[in-house]
Amino acid sequence: MEHTIHKLVSGGVIVLLICLLAIFPVCGLNIMVFEQTDRTAPIPQALIYTNGEYAATTNENGTYNLSYEGYPPTLRIAKAGYRDWTGKPLVNDTLLLVPLQIRNCTYTIQVFDADTLLPLPDIQVKASLPDGTIGQNRTNSNGTALLSLRTEQVYDLTIAGGIYQTIRDKLVTRFEDTAAQYSMIRSDRISLHVLDADTKHPVPDVQILTDGKDSGKTNAKGILITNMSRGVDHMIEARSPGYEKTILQKNPGEEDLILDVVIVPLKSTVFVSVYDPAKQPIEGADVRIDGNSVGLTTQYGRISIPDLEIRSYLFSVSKKGYKPESRSLDLTSNNSDIIFDLSPDLISVPVLIRDNQGKILPNASVMVNGSQVAASNNNGTATLSLIENQTYHIGANLSGYLQNNTTIIPPVSSPVILVLSPKEKDKTTTPFPWMDVGIIILVVLILLGILYFRGGGKRPSSRAKKRRVDLRKRSL
Repeated sequence: MEHTIHKLVSGGVIVLLICLLAIFPVCGLNIMVFEQTDRTAPIPQALIYTNGEYAATTNENGTYNLSYEGYPPTLRIAKAGYRDWTGKPLVNDTLLLVPLQIRNCTYTIQVFDADTLLPLPDIQVKASLPDGTIGQNRTNSNGTALLSLRTEQVYDLTIAGGIYQTIRDKLVTRFEDTAAQYSMIRSDRISLHVLDADTKHPVPDVQILTDGKDSGKTNAKGILITNMSRGVDHMIEARSPGYEKTILQKNPGEEDLILDVVIVPLKSTVFVSVYDPAKQPIEGADVRIDGNSVGLTTQYGRISIPDLEIRSYLFSVSKKGYKPESRSLDLTSNNSDIIFDLSPDLISVPVLIRDNQGKILPNASVMVNGSQVAASNNNGTATLSLIENQTYHIGANLSGYLQNNTTIIPPVSSPVILVLSPKEKDKTTTPFPWMDVGIIILVVLILLGILYFRGGGKRPSSRAKKRRVDLRKRSL
């Protein structure tokens, strides 16, 4: 029984597949893609998408045989430089012709003279593709030519006309319109292009002498047009302030339209000296040129800056505690010494003078580094103007008080307080009045002398002596 059922099921599946194949047979569709213009040309490498998914690419003949089952799929054919084609073949179609329209963009070419920068009219502009497709036009009075070109293509561009050298270039087109500019160089002239040896930048206003004759000066782009002959040796001399005089020999050939002339800048060593108002050197001053630091001054207040080009510079010098200075200078080979005098950037430092009892002391002398600079006011204070980050010895003195000193480095967070102590009284004994005693003795001697001379200066007689002897005996 089971075997019979299995046979029936298998047979049913086979019948169903046969019916489906009858309803949805495998179909073949030959797709041919070609360009829709005045000519019919197959388009190889066109991309074929079925129901939104990539399926294949056309061959070199622009064809592809597509197989599908069931209903025909929705097709999209795409190719760079063409507009996309979207469609759906009929059920019984075996051949599908797909015309692609060219997608164009406008390319604007502007042509001007390389020397005068004037627009060049009637210049042939031609862009071509490898398959022979050409877009061409001639420039109008404004030097402009409009080309209608296919998008997403690489063209070979040729610009030619008149006495100008032919230009060859590559053009890559996009979906959007594009513009480009080209400068043409005259083939009957030779341009001299003067460049800086260090920067490789063009140098304007350079005096040019060819074979000893003045040919003029270079323009803003460093170019001077000359009428030098080709195949002949020429002596070219270039002169410019700030550059070494350059002399070179050139023999331009037929292909030489621009000759480079490289000139070397003159250079000088500059010494910068920095001093304070007392003509003392300032060490550690930051020296800058055009805003760029070049170093610090030595203990002698100097710094050497080598290899400076001869031109204008902005020199700046700064040091903490001093006012910065700047100076613009046109450097020459003669001014190799630059001197800066920096003024102190003073800050205020208050000083308070009082005694050891806290009493304020007005009229006290305030000294800085041993020199009196101020006196305390009625509030016992004085304000000093000092340079930041320098060491100072501050002192105060007042009659009847002992001097006091302290050392500070501005700035300070609070007033500098100097406490003065009163002087102690002298406790020595009174000296003996030797002078007064001497005067008294002298006076006594003088009086005795006077009495002596008034008595005649005679010695006593013998009678007088006898009387004195008798008087002594009586007394005994």
